[in-house]
Amino acid sequence: MTYLIPLVCSLLFSFQFVFNKKYEGRMGQSLKSSAYLLAVISAVAIVIVLTINRFRFAFSLYSLGMAALLAAISIGCTVFGLRAMHLGSLSIYTLFLMLGGMLLPSVMGVAVLHEEMGLPRKLAFLLITVALALPVLDRKNRKKGSAVFYVLCFVLFLLNGSNSCVTKLHQINAQAVDSNSFLTMLYAVQMLTGLIYLLFSNTGRRKTLSLDWKSASYGIGYALVNSVACFANVSVAKTLPASLQYPLLTGGTILFSALCGWILFKEKPNAYTTVGIVLAVGATVLYAL
Repeated sequence: MTYLIPLVCSLLFSFQFVFNKKYEGRMGQSLKSSAYLLAVISAVAIVIVLTINRFRFAFSLYSLGMAALLAAISIGCTVFGLRAMHLGSLSIYTLFLMLGGMLLPSVMGVAVLHEEMGLPRKLAFLLITVALALPVLDRKNRKKGSAVFYVLCFVLFLLNGSNSCVTKLHQINAQAVDSNSFLTMLYAVQMLTGLIYLLFSNTGRRKTLSLDWKSASYGIGYALVNSVACFANVSVAKTLPASLQYPLLTGGTILFSALCGWILFKEKPNAYTTVGIVLAVGATVLYAL
C-alpha cells in the first residue's frame, strides 16, 4: 500500500506542472514573476500544512538549517524552471527535472545509505534512464536557443536531485522535526525570500509587474497540489527506501504529465515520447516488485 503513495504524489506533481505552465504563459519568467509565485505558493501552503497538523509546530535548529537549504534549492528550481519553460519544451523540461529527482537520491540510497537494489530494480533503473533520454534524441527538439535551454535543464537536473537527497537526509536524522513542521519552516523561508525581493524590486524606477487574479489562481492551484504531494512524499520517506520511492515518483510523473499535456494542451506524444512512456511505466512496475 505504501508503494501507491509516490504514484498519487506523481499525479499531483503533474497537475503542478500544468499550473506552472499556465502561470508562465501569463506572467513570464522574470525574477519578479518567480518571487510572486513563491510568495503565493508558500503562503497558501503554510495555511494548508498547519491546518493538516492542527496548528502544532515543532522546532529544531537542524531542521531549520535543512529547511533553509531546501528553500534555496526550491527557489532555484522555480527561477530556472520558469525560464526553461519559456525557452523550450515542457516534455524535455520534465525529463531533466524528474531524471535528477530519481537518479541522485537512488545513487545516494545505494552508495551512502547502503540500501539494496536487486535485479528487477536495476533493470527498471536502466529502463527509466532510456525512457527519459529518448525525447532528447528527437531531432525536432533541436532548434535555435536550445543550448541555453539544455544548460538550464541540466541545472534543474542537479537542483531537483539535490532537493530529493536533502529531504531524505532530513527525515532519517534523529534531530529532525515532524514532516509538517519541517514543511512549515520550508515554506516560511520561501515566502519571506519572495516578499523581501518584491519589497526591494518595487522601489525606484524598475518595471512594474502586477499579479492579476487569474495568475494568482494558478499559484494557489500550484500550492494546493504541491503542498499535499510534498506532505505525502516527505511522510513516506521515513519508511520507503530512496532507491524505490523516487523512481516510482519519476515514472508516474512522466506518465501523468504526458496524459495532462495530451488532454489539456493537445500535445499528442510522438513516437519517441510514446516509447519513453511505455518504458517508464514498465520500469515503475519492476520497481514495485
